[in-house]
Amino acid sequence: MTSRPASESVEHARFAVVDVETTGVRAQVGGRILEVAVAILEGGTIHLAFEALLDPGTPIPLWVARLTGITDSMVAGRPRFGDVVAGLGRALDAAVFVAHNARFDWRFLAAECALAGVPAPGARSASPAAWFPSFVTADSTMWRRSSASRTRHAIAPLGMPSPPLTSCERCSGGHANEGWRR
Repeated sequence: MTSRPASESVEHARFAVVDVETTGVRAQVGGRILEVAVAILEGGTIHLAFEALLDPGTPIPLWVARLTGITDSMVAGRPRFGDVVAGLGRALDAAVFVAHNARFDWRFLAAECALAGVPAPGARSASPAAWFPSFVTADSTMWRRSSASRTRHAIAPLGMPSPPLTSCERCSGGHANEGWRR
């Protein structure tokens, strides 16, 4: 999975707004990705380019399940990161990687890529505040939603249409609005 830095102006750049949910706080000590979502912001439009709930291959710690709302039963039988890395790579291709905590998300993606035997992302990254200070809000409810929901919520102040709901948000489990607080 590789990306190249955008050479054009901010108005013409392709941004991949990324969020991941993980089994822990450190990729270097065995944390794995549970969910990943990528929304593309380009040319005044936004669309959900990639979203996957993943089987991490390890039990989800109780504290993570409470924070994210993602349980072992929800990820049982789901694809592993290596199964979806090609699609994720296409979503990130030629984009500037933007995330609430870009270093955290980037490290997890790089670690998962290494485990899958593919190159780590190769683009520059940016925190939302660096590129779009107007959409960084103090609304803490944004971080109690699923990855795709947070991504959609972050771009709402830009006045763009929201991508469609993900399967996680459509389910009746109610977990999409619970949990994660960064």
